[in-house]
Amino acid sequence: MKPFKKALSTLALACGLIGAGQAHAEDLKIGLILPLSGPFSTLGKQILDGVKLYMNVHGDTVAGRKVELLLRDDTGIAPAVSQRAAQELLVNEKVNILAGFGFTPAAFAVAPPV
Repeated sequence: MKPFKKALSTLALACGLIGAGQAHAEDLKIGLILPLSGPFSTLGKQILDGVKLYMNVHGDTVAGRKVELLLRDDTGIAPAVSQRAAQELLVNEKVNILAGFGFTPAAFAVAPPV
């Protein structure tokens, strides 16, 4: 559990540093692309539960910015679905951070749009 907590703390610190230079406090949009359905849904739900637990314990604001989670389901090992979800989150939702990715092929597929 310590590596997960350290990773989330690092993410929170990075978000704080990113937001420190902004003049007004707008929501910090984090797009989570996770396997929420299909055979690997348990993994995605565990990751989501961990994120929600962290936010419940430490609050939902970072550097004065309210954190808004935007979820997308990539259904498991489906790189094309992950890439479409990332494109939608970046272009339509204007997310500041992309996270999640239960499997390496999903993360690699998202690299070009990012």
